[in-house]
Amino acid sequence: PMEPYMQAADEVGMLMGPEHSLTPNRNLLDDGRWSDMVRSCRYHPSVVTYSGGNEEVGHEGLIAKFAERHRAAKALAPDALIIPMHTMSGPESKGGQADLPVPDAYVDKDHYYDSLWSRVARHSDLFAARANDFSYQNFLARDWRQIEPEYTNYNRPIIAHESGIIGTYLDLSLEARYTESLPGDLYAAAREYIKSAGRLDMAPTYFQNSARWHGQARKFMLENLRKCNSFDGYDLLGAWDGHWHNSGYSCGLLNEFFEFKPGDTLARVLQYNGESVVLLDNAKRHVFKVQERFDVPIMASLFGGTALLDGV
Repeated sequence: PMEPYMQAADEVGMLMGPEHSLTPNRNLLDDGRWSDMVRSCRYHPSVVTYSGGNEEVGHEGLIAKFAERHRAAKALAPDALIIPMHTMSGPESKGGQADLPVPDAYVDKDHYYDSLWSRVARHSDLFAARANDFSYQNFLARDWRQIEPEYTNYNRPIIAHESGIIGTYLDLSLEARYTESLPGDLYAAAREYIKSAGRLDMAPTYFQNSARWHGQARKFMLENLRKCNSFDGYDLLGAWDGHWHNSGYSCGLLNEFFEFKPGDTLARVLQYNGESVVLLDNAKRHVFKVQERFDVPIMASLFGGTALLDGV
């Protein structure tokens, strides 16, 4: 991150995890940039983790790098937490094992994968684990009691990787804010497409309703996540729509002009994304009848340095 960005994070208390980039052909850089990153960031209290990359396959060459990077980072910033790889396929998730060549010395593939995992864990302070129940699946997610046992094998603190990937329709009214220097081509194309389908008059309603659903889904998802003792935190992918991933990646809390979408406010978001919050363990049940007994467990998610007083 740029220096002004880290300075701002220090001032507001945002926690940051800089990540080492890869070359275009996805080979690891060997030119000391990992150490340069740590030197640049280590005096910022906002920087708490360093990551070796994102969603790569955990092959031999990659894992061999972890020990070297862990030693280098600890020498430069002893208090830093090292994440080897955000959601590493192969050793960490079975979906990537097909891409891992197994050395001839190993007859048993499972034994080889286990050996890779033990080497990864040896040089890891923290894991960022794939958690689709708190992202793409959101309202389709299982109860937290079903999810939690699947993450007990990490033997390290874990955060949920890229939670909050939930999209909305586009707000076509934003097109008018763009200029010739930065044209609103995305909105023009969407407008033309919706017009050709004969639904242009419904576009504002589609956006309003999707934004309100989006806020409800995010709230439910993060509350469900905070009930899981297996997780020690989460990273929220959808901070704002001006995301580097691609144009029109509309999973943000905020639009590209840093404005809340319909139905959301700062106070509402802090009800579930605050430092310490009270939770109801009511699963997916949100509707109750008059005179029906309302009896669900009350839980608390406490990450503050002091006791939660007068919680409501």
